[in-house]
Amino acid sequence: IPVSFKLQTVDVYGNLRTEGGITDWEITFSGPYDFNGTWADNYDGTYTFHYTAQVAGHYKMMVKMAGAPICTYGGSTCCGGTKSAYSYCTMNKEPQSEGLSFEKCLFCITVYDGSSLALGASTVHATFPDSDALDLENPFSVFAFIKKDNPTGETHEYIVSKMSDYSGKGYFLGLEPTSVAGEYVMMAGVYIGSENFRTVKETVALPYMEWVHVGMTYTGKVLSIYVDAVLVESNTFDDDGKYQKRSTQPLNIGKGFGGLIDNVMIYDEVKPVEDFVSHSFCPANMKNRMENWENSLIAYYRFNENSGFATKDHSHLKNDGIVGLVCDIAAENKHTKLVCPTGYMISDILYANFGENDGSCGDFTPGDCSSEASMAFVTSECLGKESCTILASKENFPTSCHASAKSLAINAVCTSNTVSSWSLDTAPTLVAVTHAAVEDLICPQSLIGTGIMPAWLEADLQDVLASGADCKAGADITTAEAGKLMVWGMVAQDGCGYRSLHGTDIFDGEISWPMYYDLKKQDQCPDFSKSKFENQLSDFVAGSQEHNYCGTYNDLYMMYYIVNTTGVGRFTFNMNDEPIIDDAVFTVVPAPISPAFTSSSGSGMTAGEAGIETMFTVTAYDGFGNLRNQYGDEGTLALSVSGPATVKYKQTLGPKPGQYLYYVTYPVAGEYTVTVTCNGVPISETTAVVTETLLRPITALNTAAPQGRFEHSAVQYKDEVYYFGGALADKTYLDETVKFSIGVSSVEDAYSYRKMVNVQNMPASDYTVELMVDTATLISEGKLKADCSDLYFFSFAGAIIDMWIEPKGAPAGCGKADAVVWIKVPGGMSQFYMYYGNKAAPSVSNPHNVFTLFEDFEYTDSPSTAGWGLDVVSDDTCDTDPGYNPGDIASFYTSDVTSIHGSRSLKVDTVDMVGGSLSMAMPTMKKFTMKAYMYDSGCEGAHWISPDYEVCQPIVNSKSMLPSMKNGAGIYTASAEDVYCTSYPWRASPSQRSIGWHSLTFRDDDKDLTVMVDEYTALPLRSNDVTTDLTKVFLRSSKLPDTPVGSSVYWDAIMVTAYDETVSTSLDAEETVQYEQSAVWSTVGSTNPPPARQAHSAVIYSDAMYVFGGERSAYEYGDLWKYTFATDGWEFIPTVNSSASLGRHDHSAVVYGDAMYVYGGRSPMPLNDLWMYSFTSGTWTELPNSPGMAPRFGHTAAVSGGKMYVYGGYVHSGEGALTDEIWSWEFETHTWTKVGPRYDNFEEEYIVSPTDAIIFPMDIPAARFSHSSVLTGKAPALYVIGGAGGAMMMDEMPSLWKFDLASLSWTKMMEHSLLGRYDSSAVLFGDGKFVLVYGGHADGKFLSDSFVIYVGETGY
Repeated sequence: IPVSFKLQTVDVYGNLRTEGGITDWEITFSGPYDFNGTWADNYDGTYTFHYTAQVAGHYKMMVKMAGAPICTYGGSTCCGGTKSAYSYCTMNKEPQSEGLSFEKCLFCITVYDGSSLALGASTVHATFPDSDALDLENPFSVFAFIKKDNPTGETHEYIVSKMSDYSGKGYFLGLEPTSVAGEYVMMAGVYIGSENFRTVKETVALPYMEWVHVGMTYTGKVLSIYVDAVLVESNTFDDDGKYQKRSTQPLNIGKGFGGLIDNVMIYDEVKPVEDFVSHSFCPANMKNRMENWENSLIAYYRFNENSGFATKDHSHLKNDGIVGLVCDIAAENKHTKLVCPTGYMISDILYANFGENDGSCGDFTPGDCSSEASMAFVTSECLGKESCTILASKENFPTSCHASAKSLAINAVCTSNTVSSWSLDTAPTLVAVTHAAVEDLICPQSLIGTGIMPAWLEADLQDVLASGADCKAGADITTAEAGKLMVWGMVAQDGCGYRSLHGTDIFDGEISWPMYYDLKKQDQCPDFSKSKFENQLSDFVAGSQEHNYCGTYNDLYMMYYIVNTTGVGRFTFNMNDEPIIDDAVFTVVPAPISPAFTSSSGSGMTAGEAGIETMFTVTAYDGFGNLRNQYGDEGTLALSVSGPATVKYKQTLGPKPGQYLYYVTYPVAGEYTVTVTCNGVPISETTAVVTETLLRPITALNTAAPQGRFEHSAVQYKDEVYYFGGALADKTYLDETVKFSIGVSSVEDAYSYRKMVNVQNMPASDYTVELMVDTATLISEGKLKADCSDLYFFSFAGAIIDMWIEPKGAPAGCGKADAVVWIKVPGGMSQFYMYYGNKAAPSVSNPHNVFTLFEDFEYTDSPSTAGWGLDVVSDDTCDTDPGYNPGDIASFYTSDVTSIHGSRSLKVDTVDMVGGSLSMAMPTMKKFTMKAYMYDSGCEGAHWISPDYEVCQPIVNSKSMLPSMKNGAGIYTASAEDVYCTSYPWRASPSQRSIGWHSLTFRDDDKDLTVMVDEYTALPLRSNDVTTDLTKVFLRSSKLPDTPVGSSVYWDAIMVTAYDETVSTSLDAEETVQYEQSAVWSTVGSTNPPPARQAHSAVIYSDAMYVFGGERSAYEYGDLWKYTFATDGWEFIPTVNSSASLGRHDHSAVVYGDAMYVYGGRSPMPLNDLWMYSFTSGTWTELPNSPGMAPRFGHTAAVSGGKMYVYGGYVHSGEGALTDEIWSWEFETHTWTKVGPRYDNFEEEYIVSPTDAIIFPMDIPAARFSHSSVLTGKAPALYVIGGAGGAMMMDEMPSLWKFDLASLSWTKMMEHSLLGRYDSSAVLFGDGKFVLVYGGHADGKFLSDSFVIYVGETGY
C-alpha cells in the first residue's frame, strides 16, 4: 500500500524554506528486503516522499540530502503560525539508532501484513474492469486463498468470475453449498463460444473458518480444479484446444461468497501443481520469483488496503479495482438504475457522463460528447441512497453536442457504516516465517565486517576463533573434535527468501549417545545402562542480545557446543520445534594425542628372547581420555631402547585405529631399558629381561621332507631354498633339485612354539574337548598375542582343527591362567599340536564349527526369526493361579550395548516390558554340557537359564506344585540377593554376585548334574543322583512380586555340546619350533639336470644357480651347470677355456662382482689353488695362492666387502690334520692374508701387519672340517655351524661360533645337540637375521631335518 510523508526544509539559520529546487535526495529502506522510495518537490520548501513496501516486517529508513542523513522528525505548530524558525516549528525528535555498527539516523518503519477481502450474505464484492489480458484467450491458472464461513444462501458462491449475469458466458471458479455442513461442490467453467461451456465439478469438504488454497487450470483441452495443491477433479475434452471467448464483463472477486478471500493470482499459462502453494505463500511480484512468472502474472489481488473501496492490482498491468462497485449504462431516454445491498448506501460517484461513453462497467471513459452537468446531477440524485433511478435525457443532462447516440454511464460505490469489507485475518504466508535448512547454517566468520553482526559479537567471535574454536557450516556441524568449541551461525531468512527479523525463533538441539553400561548399581536399579552424559542442549546467542533497534540483528543467530567424549551418537537441531537436522549421525573425533593419557602395554616391553621379535602396543588417547580412534599419530610417538646391544624395531599400525604396534628384536640376552615417548614426553619406562636365543627345529606337518642326505649344496632365492645333489645313506648319488618354500620371510611370521595335546579316551567319532591353557603366562612371556589370535591347533597332517577360545573378559577367557579352549577333534585323533607365537596369524577361533549349538545373537531381527519362541507352559513361580502369561516377545531383542563375543547380545528387558520365557528346542541329549554368559546389572529380579524346564505338575494329595524337572541357574533375588542361585528348589550358591559378565555351566554325565558359576564352583543340584536330559535352551526373566521395578540382563555365547566324562585332555612340555603352514617341499628342475654328484658347490648369480665340480664314484667333475629359477630349467655351460686341474670336490665357491671364485678342495689330494670364472666372458683364470696356506678341503668361504674369508678344513700338512685358520683374499690386490691364529708376524708377506691378526688370548673354536658357515650383519660376522673334529676327525661339533670381522674376535654363541652335524648345508633368510640348516651326518645317521638359528645380533 503506497505511503507518503512530507519533509520541511530549513536554511542554515534555522528558518523554514518557502521555495523548492533541491534535487539531491535519497530515500532508502533496509529490512526483509531492500528498496528505494521516490520524492516530489512541492515548490514551497516542502517535499513529499513516497514508498511502497511489498513485504511485512521491520525496515530501517534513511533519508539523505546531498549525502547527509536527515536525523530529526516531528512537527509543531510554529506557535500558532506566528513563528517560522526551526526551533519553534519542530519537536526535534531523533531515532534511537545509537549502538548500531553502521550509519545512524535510521528511522524504524513497521510494515504489517494488511488485510483480506471479507464477504458474506448481502455484502459487496470486489470488481476489476475488463481488460484484454483478463479475457484469458490462452491456457491459464487461477489461484486464491479462501476461508469459508457459513453459506450465504446464494445458489452459487463465486471466488473468481468473469461472466454475464444474464447468459452465464465467461469463466468462473466457485462453490455450490450442499445440504451437508462443510460440504460443497467445487466447480469451474469456461465458455468457448457457440453456446459451448466446458465445466468440471466435484464435492469437497472445506473446514470451517480455516484458510484453504484453491485453484483451477485450463490447457485448452483439460480443465482441472485443486484444493491445497491436490487435484480434485479434471475433465479432458477430445477436440482441439479451445479457449475462453472475449467478453466485456468485469472480473468479480467474491460475488455471493461467504467468508474471506485473499491473494488472488491469475496467470496466462498453466503452472505446475508443485508450485501452486509455494508461490501463493509469497509476494509473487517480489524477489525469488522467476522472470517468466512475473510476466505471466496478469492479475494479483492482495487486498491489503484494510480501508476504503479502492483495491490494487499488484501485477505489472496494474488494473486496479473497486470494492462495492455498482454501475449501469442506459441509452438516451432510458433509465439507469443503481442498487446497493441491504444496509449499504451509495457513498461515492466515481464516474457519471451523459453523452458518448466508451469502456465497460468500472472502466467507463467519456468520448467527445459530454454533459458537464452529469456528475452534479447524479450525485444529487444518488449519493447517500440505497438505490436510485435516473432517466438518461437531455432534460436532465443538458448538452450542446449533437452526437447521434448518447448514453448515461455511471460508476458508483456502495458502502456500509456497519459492515466492513476488510478483515485483518490474512492468508497464510511464508513472509516472516523463518525457514531453515541445513545448507543455511554458516560459519559466522564470513559475516565479520558485513554489518550483519554487531560489533560486540564480532569481537567475541574473533576471540573465540583465535582461541582455537572450529567454525562450522552446513552438515559439518554434526562432526566435532573432543574438547574443542564448535561454532556455527545462521542469518535467518523466511520462506520467501527475505530476512527474518522478527526475532522470535527458538532454537534448541540435542546430542544423544548410545547406552553404555554403568558399573555402579543404581539406587532404584531400573536398568544398568544410561546415557553417556545428560542430553546436551546446543547453546545459542542471538545478535539482538545487546542492542536490537528496529530488529537490526534479529535474523542473526550464533550457536555453539563443546563435547569432551568421542564416539558416534545422534544429533538433532531444531527451530521452533521443527528439525533442521533430524537425528543425524553425530561424530566426535578425538582431540590431539596427549602424553597424559597415551599408554603402552604388552610383553615386548618386559621380556623377550634374543633374536626373536616381540611386540607391544601403544594406545593413543587425547587429553580427555578418549581413544584416538584414528591413525596419524605415529610421528608423535618414539621408542628408545638402551642395553647390551643396539636394538632394531619397527612401528606399524595396530588392528584398531589409535593403536600402534612396536615389533622389537633384542639382539643379545641381557637387560634393556625401554622408553616410549609421546611428543617428547615419556609415557612409560620399563626393563626388558631378554633370554638367550633358542634353536628352532622346522616342523613340516603338511608335507614330507626329502630323504636324509649329505654333501649336497644349497642356495636361497626369494624366500625359497634350492638343494641340489648330495648322497643318501645307501651311498646313492643324487641328481635331483629340491625346493623348500619357507612360506615367510622371517621367523617372526611363523609359529615359534608348540605343545602336544593328548586326548585320553578319544571317541571314534568327532568330539568337542575342553582344554585348559595358561594364556596369562604365555602372554606375559611374549609368546602369545594379547588377544590369543595366534593360538592354532594342527593335526599331524597339517590340517587346522576347529576351535574356540573363550573370549577376553570371560571368567575363563583369553588372558587367564585357566583359559578354556574348546576343540572339535576329528574322530579317533588322540594327539595333535597346539601352535602359538606367530605375530602375523589371524584368528581362526570359530565357535559355530565347534558346538552342537552356538548362539551369539549377531543379528538385528527378533530372536523369534532365529529359532527362539515364547515358552507358553513355563512359569518360574509354579503359581497355581490361572491365566499365566508367558510374556512378550518384544521383551527380548538383540543389542550392541555390550557383548562378550562378537558385537551384539540378547537384552531381556523387564523394566519397560513384562519379560517372559524364551526357549529354543534342542534334540534330546542325555550327556551334555550347556554354557552361557550373562551380564549381571546388580539389580533385583529373576533372570536364569535352564536345560530342561517343563510345566509344573500337581502332587497327589497336595495343593502345592512341584516340577517334573526344574534345573536352573542365575539370578533369583527372592531366594538370595547377593549370590547366584540354582534350582530346584531355589537355593544360594557360594558364588557372590557382581556387576559384569558371568558364565553359567550345566554338565550332565547321565548320572550327576552339576552347575558351575564362573568356572570355579561345582554345585550338585538336589543330590548326587540327580540327572536330566537336555531338551531345550530356556531363558526366563521377570520382575519378582513386591519389587517396585524390574531389571534387565544380557545373554551371549550360549553353547551346547555332547559330554563324555571319560574324555580328558593334557598338554606336553613346550617345544621351540619354526612352523609355517604354507611351507612346502617340492621337486623342481627335473629336465636335463646335471649328472648326480656330491661335495660340489653352488652359487647364485643373476637370478640363476651355478653348480660346479663335485664327485661321483671317485670321478672329479670340473663342469659348470646353470639352473634358471624363472624357467625351472637346467643347462650345461660350456666354457671358453678349461684345465684338467679344475676337477675337484669338497671345495669352496663364492661370487664377487661378475665372477665366481673357486678355492681348494681335493682331486683326490687336497688342493690350494684359486680359480676365477668370469660369468661375462666364460673364461677360467688361475689366481695366485699363498705359500703359507696349505692345501685343504672341507673348508668354507664367504665374502664381505672386498675380501673372501676362508675358514677351517682338512689341510695336507705332514700326516694331515684339521685347521682352525682363517685366511682372507683381497679381490682388488690379489693378496692373501693369514688372519689367524698366528704364531709370529712380519716373517712372511701374508703376515706382515699385526692389525690384520686375531689378538690373543682368546677362546677360539676347535679345528674342524665339513662344517657350514654364513656371513651376515651390518657389522659383518662369520658364523660357523657344526662340523666334524676331534682326534679322529669324526666327532660332531655341537656349537655355533661367530667371528666378528671388525674386532677379529671369536664368540661362542650356543651349544645344541642339533648343531652336532657335518656335511650339512646352511643358508641365510629373513633379511639375513636367520640361518637355515638342513641335512648332514650325525651319530652315524643321515639327517633330513631342518632348523633355524638367529644370527642377527650384529645388525641387519
